[in-house]
Amino acid sequence: MLTSALELLVDRGEAEAIALAQSMPGSLLLIDDQRARKLASKLGVRFTGTLGILHLPKIKALIPEVRPEIDRLRAAGIHIDFELSRAFLQRIGE
Repeated sequence: MLTSALELLVDRGEAEAIALAQSMPGSLLLIDDQRARKLASKLGVRFTGTLGILHLPKIKALIPEVRPEIDRLRAAGIHIDFELSRAFLQRIGE
């Protein structure tokens, strides 16, 4: 799908990221916007979000907990939805 067509559904940045991921088979798109994630899913683009990226070092035992990392991101001004992070932390046992 062309970027301009994607821009009808999501913001330009997300549209360009999805189009780039589509052009690179096997890529993993890092995206948090819910509409963009739904579109990426419909187009068969693999994706993860900020919380998914934070979970990787915990799985590999590089960090003991994800919660302090979420707190650091919030302190730096990064928006992470409270209910989403609460559910995520509960799912991973924190």
